[in-house]
Amino acid sequence: MMKRSRDGLHKLLIMMLLLSMVFSNFAFVSAVYASDTSSSRQVDVWDFGGVKVPSTDPLYNLSTNHITSSLLDASPSLFTTYNTNWVLANSQTIPFGDLSIITGSNDRLYYYEEGTTNVGTYNYGASLWGNASKSYDDAYNASGAYYCNGTGGHQEDI
Repeated sequence: MMKRSRDGLHKLLIMMLLLSMVFSNFAFVSAVYASDTSSSRQVDVWDFGGVKVPSTDPLYNLSTNHITSSLLDASPSLFTTYNTNWVLANSQTIPFGDLSIITGSNDRLYYYEEGTTNVGTYNYGASLWGNASKSYDDAYNASGAYYCNGTGGHQEDI
């Protein structure tokens, strides 16, 4: 009887040791994953209107603006003229951080110069396209657009 009790106790201790090793490893792994979700990670912003997250926004220091009006204004090689207006050059791949766009024939951008109400250097035309300004339910107000000269329309959401 004593030998059976000792064997049972031995098995119980081994099981407890194994369980403590398994759970301590899970605790270690979850601690590593939890530290990876810290608030120091950046929010990627791709605003085709070239609008940066404003410095008054709580996300300002946590965001990376990949498309800004100053970047667009400093990139003449991306553009060509069509009917005296600026359009994106056809069939080029333009990387904006992790996002790349492939332009089509006469695709165009509508955007303002940074911090002003003046249209950007390579804005299509002398004013902003009427559909380039839009207010959304989450209080975001778009003030620029990428116009894809394909078969879609401005009513379609991407």
